[in-house]
Formats: sequence, C-alpha cells, structure tokens
Amino acid sequence: MNKYLKKLELDDGVRNFIPNEPQNQDGEHYISQWLGERAEYGFISKETWNMDVSLIFWIYERFSMYKEFNDVDLTYEDITINGETLCLKDWLDRIICLSGDLCKNYIAWDENYQNKLQVLLDIVTKTIHAWWW
Repeated sequence: MNKYLKKLELDDGVRNFIPNEPQNQDGEHYISQWLGERAEYGFISKETWNMDVSLIFWIYERFSMYKEFNDVDLTYEDITINGETLCLKDWLDRIICLSGDLCKNYIAWDENYQNKLQVLLDIVTKTIHAWWW
C-alpha cells in the first residue's frame, strides 16, 4: 500500500477494493495473472471492475502527491463552483478530503455516497485546468 493510502488507515474490507493492488486473499492465480498484466499493460484488470472506485483512488493518490510536490502558488487564482469561491489551495484540500472519505467509506449504491462522489467530480472537472507545476 502506498504512502497516501496508509494515511487513510483503511480497514481490511476496504483494502480489498484498492484497484491497483493485489491482495493475498485474492489467491495466487489472480496475483500471478495481475503481475503479468502489470508488465504488459502497466496496470491490472482489477482496476477496471468498478471504475468509480478506481477513479476515486486515483484522484486521492494523485492530488495528495500534487499537494506534496507542486511548487505553484495555489493562492493565486480563485475559482467559483456552484456559487462558492475558493482559492486553488482550498479546492485542493477539499478534493483530497472528499476523495479520502470516499476511499475509506465505499458503499456502492448508497445515495449519500453517490452524492459525495458527484460533488467531488464536479470540483475536479471545474478545476482540472489549474493543476500543473
């Protein structure tokens, strides 16, 4: 498990959903299959079984790393989304917080979960142009 996911302190049930990480309980057959897929494709088929989960983990990991490594002044630009104006630093913190919460509390068909996911995706799509360094 990578540095950012360790911070979330995921329980065993949620760890099974980590899209890019084979688990021991997946069985030797799948682990060897996925290692071959990673060598051939650069990612494993487990990442395609539930695309919303894969996307949420991707967002959490990549935006957490962006926050750690970027050298951009994230207070230079304000963006308004649904009537709320925040600087990029605050939107970044919100993206990390929302995606981390969704990673920890995955409930596929829960309406509250789906609403949080929609809020996250709305923020990401309306700020995506600003994430560079």
